[in-house]
Amino acid sequence: MKEREDEKKKRQQQATTEAKALAVLDAKARCLEENDYRGMSVQDLTTLLAWYNIPKEKMKKSDMIARWKEIRRNHVPPPIFEKWGDSDEEELVRLKSTEVDMSETALGRYAALMKRQAFASVLDFTDKEWTNLKKLREEVSTAMATTSEATADEMQMDAQAGEGQYNDLG
Repeated sequence: MKEREDEKKKRQQQATTEAKALAVLDAKARCLEENDYRGMSVQDLTTLLAWYNIPKEKMKKSDMIARWKEIRRNHVPPPIFEKWGDSDEEELVRLKSTEVDMSETALGRYAALMKRQAFASVLDFTDKEWTNLKKLREEVSTAMATTSEATADEMQMDAQAGEGQYNDLG
């Protein structure tokens, strides 16, 4: 799901950059047609180069102009990307609202693998190891039962204290 959200962000940024670049091309069409780059700002050139996925380096204006002239001279088409649409958004919403079964996660698959390995190793247990395992299981069950009873008792006492049945003031 994170990959899909990252893709959404990237595609929306590409669309924004394209819109800005087209606005620069429209506003500075005369400068571009006449190869007069004095009327273009560094920001305008940065926008155009970003549209072509040219990294935002510390370039001087003259270097930016040279890169843009090279793009125009070689008739390099702008990069093609798929715009983020309604169907993409619906798919992302569907993915976000779908419950994920634990077995579909890396952690769930790892836990299942560990369980299978544990079962396989139990088959090779000696009688003494098997007895120790049963004893450990009983101890854990007893400890969990004791903990849950204590928690229930604490909750009951808290509820009664809220009703005024227990008062520390006497």
